[in-house]
Amino acid sequence: MLQDTTSGQTSERPIAGAAQGSDQGADQGARRLVVDSIGTADAVAVASVARGLRVAPERVAAALYRAPAVLADGLSADIATRMASLLAEIGLSVRIDDADSPRPEAQALMDVAIHMRDARRLPSVAALVGRFIGASHAQALAQLTAPPGLVLGRVSRATADALARRLAEEPAEVVAAPLSDARYDLIDDGLPAARREAVRREAGASAAPAEAFPVLAADLDAARADQLWRRHRRAELRALDRRFARYDLVLTAPAATAAGRTLLIERAGVPAEILETVFAALPITLVEGLGPEEAAEEAALYRAAGLEAAARLVTFQRLHLRIDAGQDADRAMRALKGLGLSAETGDPRPPYRTPALSELEARFARAVLEEAGVAVRYEEAGP
Repeated sequence: MLQDTTSGQTSERPIAGAAQGSDQGADQGARRLVVDSIGTADAVAVASVARGLRVAPERVAAALYRAPAVLADGLSADIATRMASLLAEIGLSVRIDDADSPRPEAQALMDVAIHMRDARRLPSVAALVGRFIGASHAQALAQLTAPPGLVLGRVSRATADALARRLAEEPAEVVAAPLSDARYDLIDDGLPAARREAVRREAGASAAPAEAFPVLAADLDAARADQLWRRHRRAELRALDRRFARYDLVLTAPAATAAGRTLLIERAGVPAEILETVFAALPITLVEGLGPEEAAEEAALYRAAGLEAAARLVTFQRLHLRIDAGQDADRAMRALKGLGLSAETGDPRPPYRTPALSELEARFARAVLEEAGVAVRYEEAGP
């Protein structure tokens, strides 16, 4: 499985060249083979190219996933043309340059995560991602459902764009985050209270306000985030690239103005006739899965209309699915078994609930259960 291709920068050295003892590399007509992108190829291309060039797969992976990069140098025009043709056949985007032309510049590296807009398509997206990164279907599912859905580390923009094209027909957003300008939040994912307060104290001016919980420290550069994390070294303290964060917009109080009611009807899609029912059930989620900028803009828009609406971080949210009494027990158990889930108690009759799931796992499981005719509701898991 390929996630972090290598630990270094993109190499300017070719991964293969003219045979030892040959003076081809010095010939005026020598050619260079450059890969511009992994294109439509899958991760199996790494092994194929490595065998063909007789080099280590790790070096090939670094070149393909950090393209543009030099694959081979000092080739005759005939050999370069034949190699380029073979590589194009497996889907790689390649070109032939003169050996004395400028080499591709080292690429800015980035991490890549995927946000599912429609959880029902999770299996199909996992299949596509698995082929792209060289993972089994189960491994790809695990990466997608483990927040924040990171699937590739330290790759080039060309690779992120290739993955985005691969998923263009799916309800999945590919989020590419360059490492050079990353900003991080430190997230409480179940810390003891004393440790939580210690992180806040040490964060100083970067400490997040209490209402931003579970964010403890906000907008840190990589060095400061790493310093704070290493000082505590707890699995329950998570460093999150802010570009990978996802928020729900939550209404926390009834609309006090006509403008607020109109916005709820026209933008949030709440039918006018059930507004009072909605207000009686607060807090209620108006919009799900917003990125950081979208969340801030939406919250400001609702507040401007006199509504009390807040952007709530859900990236690390854990949820149970509650199946209430009155459901068809056999139907429910068949659906749960198909998902690989089971009730927390041994009693197969509703009411019962699933184990705690990540936010995406819960959305997918709920969709599958409801499609099977089983009514479910979310129940937030404790720390």
